[in-house]
Amino acid sequence: MRRLAVVSLLFAMPAVATMQKKPVSWTLGEASYEGVLVWDDASKTPRPGLVMVPNWLGVTEAAVKQAIEVAGSKYVVLVADVYGVASRPKDRDEAGKRSGALKADRPELRARMAKALEVLLAQTKVAPLDGKKVGAIGFCFGGTAVLELARSGAAVAGGVVSWWAVVTKARGREGHHGSSAGAPRR
Repeated sequence: MRRLAVVSLLFAMPAVATMQKKPVSWTLGEASYEGVLVWDDASKTPRPGLVMVPNWLGVTEAAVKQAIEVAGSKYVVLVADVYGVASRPKDRDEAGKRSGALKADRPELRARMAKALEVLLAQTKVAPLDGKKVGAIGFCFGGTAVLELARSGAAVAGGVVSWWAVVTKARGREGHHGSSAGAPRR
């Protein structure tokens, strides 16, 4: 009888939500990339998604912790790898070189951002993601990357948020000079 009471109590206890962190791999050209998908598994209700590009140091444990805070119970977040697994910076000097090279090659940065967005949208069967509600956020170099995503005309219905980005007059969509950066595309 006592065992039955203990078992009954276990089933009566509420489920404890856990933040999920799943590595997500992809390729673009010859390079391999690996980001981290983060969400709270307390609810299966689809929620908006965010491509989050970290600062110039790239995908680090600190960046994943920030993604957990951003995701909370309201978002599914992909911490995007824009450098590639073989090219992740080991220190600030390397980070400066890698981010500088991408800032100098905006078409390549845009291609990597477009792929990260595509990878996030492909996660609807893995996480409770509403693929019709996506946006992008980034800090510093990451902010520059998400502005380039917006300038590319990508379908980020939720818009983009950039902190401390290097804003330039880099050419946006063909014949357009980037004034849509930060504005949702309809």
